[in-house]
Amino acid sequence: MKHSIGLLYHNTLERELLLSRANKLSELEYSLCPIDDDRFDSTDDLLACLCRDLPSALRMKHVTKDHRLLIFAPPNLAQVFTYLHDWRCASISLNANPAKIRCAITNLLQTGDGAMEAREPIHLTKREHQVLALILSGQATAEIAKTLGIATATVTTYKKRLYSKSGTNSLSQLLIWAMVRRM
Repeated sequence: MKHSIGLLYHNTLERELLLSRANKLSELEYSLCPIDDDRFDSTDDLLACLCRDLPSALRMKHVTKDHRLLIFAPPNLAQVFTYLHDWRCASISLNANPAKIRCAITNLLQTGDGAMEAREPIHLTKREHQVLALILSGQATAEIAKTLGIATATVTTYKKRLYSKSGTNSLSQLLIWAMVRRM
């Protein structure tokens, strides 16, 4: 059975890049869906788009909330885009070979109707939320400690808990995780 994929694009360059990927997948039928002011019309099984940065990918994920979405990411940002993955959204490097693209599409189309969310909700304590909010505002560990009236070692402990709960291991990854999760 052939699946239909809607190729969402803003401009000619995006359209041609998406077409070059879709043409390598003969088992797919595709349609071109120009995006005008974040509006599009599609009845395809799956949508695909090209996003050059995380904010635009987040916007596309929101705009396409009623569809499955495959996001083609710049190779240098492909790892960052994995924070967007859930039961209806996946990302893949723009340089991915046809086999990897085919696999990503198959995985998206085989998931349930959203009954099972791929990622579990993460519970943060009130203090962890406070520390995360201050990190997001740009405060350093010492500033956070002073703001909250706690020791810097305690802030460090909270940061370690945040890294553990989020599955991240650097401040930049934690910030991206929080932004994607809208914490």
